[in-house]
Amino acid sequence: MARGSGNGSDDIAEALRALLRAGLDLGVTEAARRLVQLAPPGINRGDAMEVDRILDAERVRELIESVRADPSGLLQLVKEVWSRGGSKERKAAAHAVGHGLSRLAPHRSLGLVRELAAMATTPKEAELVGEEAIAPLLEANPPFFDRVKQFLQENQPWIRRAAITGLVAYVARRRKFTALALEAVLLLADRHEAEIRSLVKQALKELSAIDWKATARAIAEWAKQDPTGGRAKIAKQFAASLAADARQELQRLLFANLARFVDATPVRGR
Repeated sequence: MARGSGNGSDDIAEALRALLRAGLDLGVTEAARRLVQLAPPGINRGDAMEVDRILDAERVRELIESVRADPSGLLQLVKEVWSRGGSKERKAAAHAVGHGLSRLAPHRSLGLVRELAAMATTPKEAELVGEEAIAPLLEANPPFFDRVKQFLQENQPWIRRAAITGLVAYVARRRKFTALALEAVLLLADRHEAEIRSLVKQALKELSAIDWKATARAIAEWAKQDPTGGRAKIAKQFAASLAADARQELQRLLFANLARFVDATPVRGR
C-alpha cells in the first residue's frame, strides 16, 4: 500500500499538504523551503491565495516523490510543527505521519511516532499520536504490530498510552488482530501503578466491545496462569468495566475454572 495510486496517493497528498500549511503558519523554515521548491516562477509566495493554489496543484505530487527519495526534511518538519504548534497543528503533524510518511518512509515513521509520543505532555496528546499516527501506520504496515507492542514496555507513560490507543484503534478496524492486542495489553495487567491499571482497564473495555468472546477468554486464560489466584481477583475487577456479554462470559469462565481461587460473588456492572 505504500506506493498505491488513486485514493491512496490522494490521502498522502492531503496529509502532506496539511502539514505544510501548518508549518507555514508557524513560520517553520523547512515548510518555507518546500514551498519555494513547489512554486512555479512568478508566483507570489507571500499571498495566502497563491499559497493555496501552489499546495492544491499537481506539484504536491512532486513533493511525494522527493519524500520517497529523502524523507529527512519532512520528518524534521513534523517534529517542529508538533513542538511549536497548538492542538490543530499537532493533529496535522500526527496525521501526516500516519497517513503520509508511514507509506513513504515506514521504518523512519515508526521511530518518529515514538518520538512524538515522548514529546506529549498530556494523556490527550498521547492518545492523539495513537489514533492519528500509530493506528494508520499499522494499517499501512501490519508487520510493525510487534514493534508497536514493544512500546508498551517503555518507561515513559505517554509512549505506553499512545501504543495502547493505537493498537485498540487498529484492532477496531481489523478484528482478526483482537487476540494479539489482548496479549499485548495483558502484559501490563500485573503492574500495580494506578495509571497503568486504569489504562489496561479502559483498553480491555474497548476491546470487549469489538470481540467480547476473545476478550473474556484472554483474561480468563491470563488469570489461570497464576496458581496463587491473585490474577483471578484482578480479573474480577476488570470484569466490571467490560461490555455486558464479555462480563458474563468472564464470570462463567472464572467460576468454572478458578473457583478455588476466588469467591463466587457475581461482579456487578457499572
